[in-house]
Amino acid sequence: MSEIENTISARQSLTDKTKANYRNSYKRLRALLTKDIIDTSEMKLIEAIDTAREPNKQDEMVELTQSVKMTLLNVAIVIRQVYNKKISELEAYRKQGAKEQLKANVIKNEALKTTLPTLTDLNNFMNTAYDSELWRKYIVNYLILTFNTRNMDLDLIITRNPKNITHTNNWILLHNNTADYIRYVYKTAKDYDCKTNTITGKKVIQALNNILQDKEREYLLINKEGEHIANSGLNKAVSKYTIKTPSYKDGIGQANMLKIILGTKTDIKTFERVSNNRGTSINNLNEYYNTNFVNEKVNAEQTRRHKLCLSKIPIEEQSANKKLALKALRETEKTKAHEKLLLDKKSKKKKLVIIDKDT
Repeated sequence: MSEIENTISARQSLTDKTKANYRNSYKRLRALLTKDIIDTSEMKLIEAIDTAREPNKQDEMVELTQSVKMTLLNVAIVIRQVYNKKISELEAYRKQGAKEQLKANVIKNEALKTTLPTLTDLNNFMNTAYDSELWRKYIVNYLILTFNTRNMDLDLIITRNPKNITHTNNWILLHNNTADYIRYVYKTAKDYDCKTNTITGKKVIQALNNILQDKEREYLLINKEGEHIANSGLNKAVSKYTIKTPSYKDGIGQANMLKIILGTKTDIKTFERVSNNRGTSINNLNEYYNTNFVNEKVNAEQTRRHKLCLSKIPIEEQSANKKLALKALRETEKTKAHEKLLLDKKSKKKKLVIIDKDT
């Protein structure tokens, strides 16, 4: 088994999407090396990532973006952890890279302030979708604007029967005049648990009923053939329902919609609400989505005040029992992975050792 497959086997809690991302990133990184990651020195790994260039759409060789570099670096660290290889220099490089990433985010978000639509534009776009009876487009925009969702959150099933509800999907449970938006499957679900929101808007209920009609259940995101969109196509599926601009001909997507919201409503209560809705820290919202965030020094007071709100994030309110359960799960996965990775003594190959450390 290859080093990436062994690594994926060791980290059993990975989602299918994360596994695919690991494999894709590994393929890109391995192409830059002459040997496997576990047989390459830390300094050579850093040099390969730092100087990497790939062809763009115009077939021109360009330097990798900082975010791509960090993705490749993270895969290298994860693999070397599983094989109990040194990672101290890689971690130091990642720490410096995080600072560079923040600078890149600031520059990118600052430029977006003059090119993205306004919050009024987004609301008008959503209402036009309703008037045009484009029900799915209306619901997608409503959920993003109201609950600040990621793409995964929008991969949901609409139903009127509570017996259909399972923890393996996201749902909108329709009642007579209200609906429950229930999220089990989203990026930070393991930290923030199931999220449930009540929807009361008459237009929203009408749109949901028009989508479901007399069916037992119906996916919100479907293709032209009426089939459920696969995970790999979620980003494209969601983006096509969002407003288009010259720079985003396929739609600006949910991340840019969030940047518009946080760039317009700068009060702390908005950041608290978005943080709870999305399941992410206020600090991350500030650094990655706030188009008014120039740098830590200029916004020191704003950052300080936002960090004070972190105590209100649900992750800080996890019960002792849940923490113990998560710890037990990690220990179980570690044991199972260890058993899988230990080679038969007769093979005379090195045993692989897993260290219990997240990246």
